[in-house]
Amino acid sequence: MELNQLELNQLELVDLYLGYHGGVPFCDVKRLPGASASRQPLEAAYAGEVAAIRTRCETVYDETRRPEFPLLHKGVRYRVTAFDNPNFGAPFFTLSRVSAKLYPLETLGLPEYIEKLLISPSLRGLVLLCGAMSSGKTSSAASVLAHRLSTLGGLAMAVEDPIETLLDGMHGDGRCIQVEVSRTDGGYGEALTRVLRARVGTVLVGEIRDEATAEKVLSLASTDHLVISTIHASSPTAALELLYTYATKAGVKNAAGLVARGISLVIYLQMRKLSTGRAMLDPECVSFFEGNDAHVLRKMLADGDFGGLPEMFARQHKQSLHV
Repeated sequence: MELNQLELNQLELVDLYLGYHGGVPFCDVKRLPGASASRQPLEAAYAGEVAAIRTRCETVYDETRRPEFPLLHKGVRYRVTAFDNPNFGAPFFTLSRVSAKLYPLETLGLPEYIEKLLISPSLRGLVLLCGAMSSGKTSSAASVLAHRLSTLGGLAMAVEDPIETLLDGMHGDGRCIQVEVSRTDGGYGEALTRVLRARVGTVLVGEIRDEATAEKVLSLASTDHLVISTIHASSPTAALELLYTYATKAGVKNAAGLVARGISLVIYLQMRKLSTGRAMLDPECVSFFEGNDAHVLRKMLADGDFGGLPEMFARQHKQSLHV
């Protein structure tokens, strides 16, 4: 490596792509500073380090056949996704740099009444954080759980596929037990069945991304549990519609009613650029647990009236600014 060249773990990149073309290994990266395109090959000076990472990925995938798994390299955590590549007899890997961190609740930009609700001992149901990729969903969800444990104590479980935040252990007088699941061993559905047997009142589910997970999360949230989870969606309404679609495809009778019973709070996260060039979270929050129009919103959900939700959300958001 050239003198003064940055180490791989110091580069400001988001994704690495490891594969083969014509039998020759390649490593592409995305979002390097000054790059004119979103993809560019990584410099040859990093070839040895990349080869070591590739070998580790191939070993884990060969031994476990897990389609996703974490990889820690020189203090940087990556989420690895594996794809079989029959053309070259070797898998293709994407490595996404995990940037999820725990932040003080007051730094998330949430309205004061939402902050108070999130640490209320009586809060139950599903707290759903939604948004686009890299909008801060995972970090915010983990930060909410850590803050509740620090404030209220108690016991919680965090179920992730794969683990992206270091929640395991003590937070004030509260403890989090963090477990990792994989689709190869039943995924979230199987894990949440076991969580029910553990009799833990607060559960973090890394992401709702399929029918089985949505059904388990909504059922858990409807039975005196607090569930904190994330979902990829472009708006609060889109997040709720996706939950309903998942539940319907899972064969749930009265899926709209289950969503209405289970949901308590939707936090839509988006990044807003400031004039300084920095970015900050700009959340939009909707409460179904308490506050203005909460009972009306639940009734609309139960009736499957998703079309009327955006106007009601905007009304509640406007009212919250004067609380």
